[in-house]
Amino acid sequence: MFQDMSKDFDIKRIKRSNTSCSTGVGAHVHPFNEIFYLSSGECTSFIDHNIYKFGKGDLVIVPSGCLHRTTYNGKGMHERIVISFRNEATEWIQNQTGKELMENCMKPGVVNIPEKRRDYVVALLDKLLFENDSPDELSPAFIKVGLIELLLFIIRCKNYEENVIKEIAKRKPRRAVFRDSSFASSPEKINVFEIFKLYAPDTDVKVI
Repeated sequence: MFQDMSKDFDIKRIKRSNTSCSTGVGAHVHPFNEIFYLSSGECTSFIDHNIYKFGKGDLVIVPSGCLHRTTYNGKGMHERIVISFRNEATEWIQNQTGKELMENCMKPGVVNIPEKRRDYVVALLDKLLFENDSPDELSPAFIKVGLIELLLFIIRCKNYEENVIKEIAKRKPRRAVFRDSSFASSPEKINVFEIFKLYAPDTDVKVI
């Protein structure tokens, strides 16, 4: 199913109970990017032929043109904040940081937000919700700045996670053990093995 929106940016808060969201929306694709923050509950998403599991405090990246579907798991209320925006919104960041960082930022998947930084993300999303729902002549500028700040934060989070793993691998430990629950998807798990293969090929890497 193909979906589009009538404007260049939108943000909304969605709440669903376990009785009304067992399957979520069917598989679909749209010509704009989507980021959503899970405020409560647990979900499983099919994104670009990969399956991701995530929970409260996680950000999910769905690039434009990417087939996806979300299933809500568990009991109780599920709440998420969904941001939709077109590719033009990323041009300023790409000009400032380079194409590679921006492309990495918008790769499909889950970004695990450190617990200490979740209040920061929630406050930023609340500002975007306010400007979108109660707009004045300055709101478009506030929305642009807020979206840029969020995307830069995602870039920093992704770089930090990978850099930590690289630093561990460069020390060439005899054994490295990771919890399976720390990986949002199989591609992320595979990336860890590839990093150790590059920096520490003799390390015994296990995921339990």
